[in-house]
Amino acid sequence: MKKGLVVLLLLALVSTMSFAGGLFFKKKDSGTNGKTVITWWGWYPTQEDFEVIKKGFEEKYPQYELQASRFMYDDYINKLKLEFQSGVGPDVMSIQEGAFLTQFKPYLMDLSNELGDWADQIAPSVLEGARRAGKDGKLYTVPLGMGGVMWVYYNATMFEKAGIKVPTNYDEYMEAIEKIKKAYPDKLTIAIGLKDGWFAADFFNTIVNQVSPGIVEKADKGEVKWNSKEFVEAMKLVQKLVANGAIPKDSVGLAEYEDAIGLLVDGKAVMHANGTWNVGNLSKEYGDRRKGRATENDVMGAFILPNLAGNSQPVALGGMDVGMGINKNIDKNKKEAALKLIEYMTVGEGAAYFTGRPGSGLIPVKLGAQMNMSAYPDKASQEGAKNIVEGFSRYFIGSREVSIPAVKNQMAVVLQNVINGADPQKELDELQKIYEREQ
Repeated sequence: MKKGLVVLLLLALVSTMSFAGGLFFKKKDSGTNGKTVITWWGWYPTQEDFEVIKKGFEEKYPQYELQASRFMYDDYINKLKLEFQSGVGPDVMSIQEGAFLTQFKPYLMDLSNELGDWADQIAPSVLEGARRAGKDGKLYTVPLGMGGVMWVYYNATMFEKAGIKVPTNYDEYMEAIEKIKKAYPDKLTIAIGLKDGWFAADFFNTIVNQVSPGIVEKADKGEVKWNSKEFVEAMKLVQKLVANGAIPKDSVGLAEYEDAIGLLVDGKAVMHANGTWNVGNLSKEYGDRRKGRATENDVMGAFILPNLAGNSQPVALGGMDVGMGINKNIDKNKKEAALKLIEYMTVGEGAAYFTGRPGSGLIPVKLGAQMNMSAYPDKASQEGAKNIVEGFSRYFIGSREVSIPAVKNQMAVVLQNVINGADPQKELDELQKIYEREQ
């Protein structure tokens, strides 16, 4: 009897705990005052932007509560891996095309038939590009904005004092390098964050495409080999650029954020390589990293990286810089909220803040939307912002991403090792082996 009673009591306890647990999780999902909670993770927007977006979204949709979290890019990738492997993950996530999307699309919802009429406000070419990025015709992500590489941000005040003109080709770029060395011997000519794998891969991609436009895309498709002569030529060019100072060797020890950009805004570097998303630092109003720093009153400008292979045309690589996707296991109530959030961020008030506002780093995807130039009152920053938008359109040749994560990682390793003096052919042979292994 006692044993039976104990069993009954245990069963009752388990039932009560299960019921209580269900209430607990339901309460957590329903948020404050019964609101539906959705989580959005990303490396972008910034945490400060997240707070503004959260306030605006919740004011428009008071039935929802947005919990947004921002991580550094590499930390974000690792956290997503762990979360999805354990069967959890955020409701909504920021996405980058290429290796990122390839890696995480098994966890994402196909949005092809989920979007409302509001999707007609997005440029058709943008959505079509997002479908192509999925490689299988499905729409896993809705682009928030377009962006690309490779741009050089420069201290226009220092340029003017030293009599340096904005370079448009290799010879003018090298002339600018030499004038910087002479006028500012205590400063770095250009800060490039090649310690970060993602940016080192961007730089690898850019230099190779300067040598042979479109060849990285061909290698990604298996049409040419990653250790072919064009790639070898490009990596030998990198070593030449290190030798003549166009690429500081110390770049492999700098993170893009905050090392490299910090050198520019602290007045310790005259130029800085980055993407279109960094356009906000041309603005004194939105360039918040300059507040109280040595360059607070300096004027900043930007130009597309000249073709360092000596060819006439520079190259811009990019596409969808950041998009939004939905966890395929999201529940029905949260799914509706997630779709409202994507609408808000692509064609609604969130888009106006995120991509249309002065100082924003993304080119809008909404039809007819334009960058607001009111934050750039001086000639150099105005021309810099125009150079970014117009240069992306004029010199764009393809995606900055590749489809295999291990290949993208190795592209960065190849560049870093070559800068440190490794043999280009051997490094590229290893890259080709990894490509073949991952097929």
